[in-house]
Amino acid sequence: MFIPIVDFVAIVLGILAIVFGRIGLQNADRSGGAGRGMAITGVVCGVISVIISVLFIVLVYAAFIGFHTYGA
Repeated sequence: MFIPIVDFVAIVLGILAIVFGRIGLQNADRSGGAGRGMAITGVVCGVISVIISVLFIVLVYAAFIGFHTYGA
C-alpha cells in the first residue's frame, strides 16, 4: 500500500533537486566556481529521478489498464 506513494514522492524530490541545483549553480557562479560540480550533480540526479519516476508511473498504469481491458 505504501509503494505507489514512493514514486510520487520521487517526482517531488526530483523537482526540488533541480530547483536547488539551479540555485547552487547561481551561487557557484557568484563565488568563482566553488561547488559547481555538486550543483550540476544535483540537477542531473533530479532530472534522472523525474524521468524514471514518470516513466515508471506511465508503464505501471498502462499495464493496469491493459490488464483490466484484456483480462487474465
